Amino acid sequence: LLTFASTSLGSQKTITAKLSTKWPSAPLVIEASEFFASQSSENFWNFVNLVSVIPEGSSKSKYDYILSKSGTLLSYNMNKTLELALSLHYYNPKIEMYRHLLSLCIGNLSKHIENVE
Repeated sequence: LLTFASTSLGSQKTITAKLSTKWPSAPLVIEASEFFASQSSENFWNFVNLVSVIPEGSSKSKYDYILSKSGTLLSYNMNKTLELALSLHYYNPKIEMYRHLLSLCIGNLSKHIENVE
């Protein structure tokens, strides 16, 4: 379900979009990891090493933690791009695709094991 709403305030226009999906949102650290993986495998592993232990807390505190750590690896503009990607859940469909493929592979593997026994 995709809905759009638009409001006008003088010469400025605000556009709001809402996208609903049938799958749950992935954890932000996984979405951020996908962002780094799309840059390079070296960036991915550097990010993984930085966020190997994420402190407990609210989603907002985890979001802030991820952005503060990513700021040590990225330029200001790239960190802002990551911030936008996280707020849009840009990598969530890709992560869900991986999750779905994994469940299919596990299902096929378990069927194969049952046939062998």
